[in-house]
Amino acid sequence: MKPHAIKNSCAMCINRKYSSESQQNGVERLRPLTVESPLVMVTNFIWGIMVRGYFQQNFDLKEFLGACPHAMVQVIGLLHDKEHSGLDDLLSSECKKSVTTKWGILDAVQMLQMQTMTTDDISFLQPQILMRMPEKGKDDDEIPAFLTIQMSMVVNIDYPSWKSYMPNDFEELPIGWRQGQEPYITKLNEDRCFVCFKTVFEREITRACEGNWKILELGTWPVPSS
Repeated sequence: MKPHAIKNSCAMCINRKYSSESQQNGVERLRPLTVESPLVMVTNFIWGIMVRGYFQQNFDLKEFLGACPHAMVQVIGLLHDKEHSGLDDLLSSECKKSVTTKWGILDAVQMLQMQTMTTDDISFLQPQILMRMPEKGKDDDEIPAFLTIQMSMVVNIDYPSWKSYMPNDFEELPIGWRQGQEPYITKLNEDRCFVCFKTVFEREITRACEGNWKILELGTWPVPSS
């Protein structure tokens, strides 16, 4: 089963201060929230039972979502340090090629913005669990199975640093405006905006074979433009 495009719903925001340093500087941030589809929530629950039951794998969706921002910060660190070989443990070959190419076109200010990004700047929303099960080969003892999770990754970025990627009339657009095509962009204030990227994570869960998570797709990240 091929992962399909995530349909992004409107995001709601709540005020949140990042860290003690940010609070001292009076810097206020916004974090995105969404209302999950009841149907998707039920489907995710059923898949979770199957993963833990039939495939005998440890899996908790809430813990997984909490770990995803840390994985992205690690990806950013490897890109900044030019340790591209380390990306092989985190990204698929196709995703790695796309990310390293786009990273190479960032200017010094944009790279600095990425380097200083924390897990509080990155949110993963609207997870949808899918299963990919290729045909069983002659030498396979068990049915091959891959747990695929597609989500929206919402990144809170500094608008002035990425101004060249925004629509020409971005400064005049109302708060809460959203672009009609991926990546979805939401203006928060004069200095900050949300950019939403389609992401896909996958891990092999064949019985008696516990694989590692890999990121298959990050949309146009780190460039907020299609």
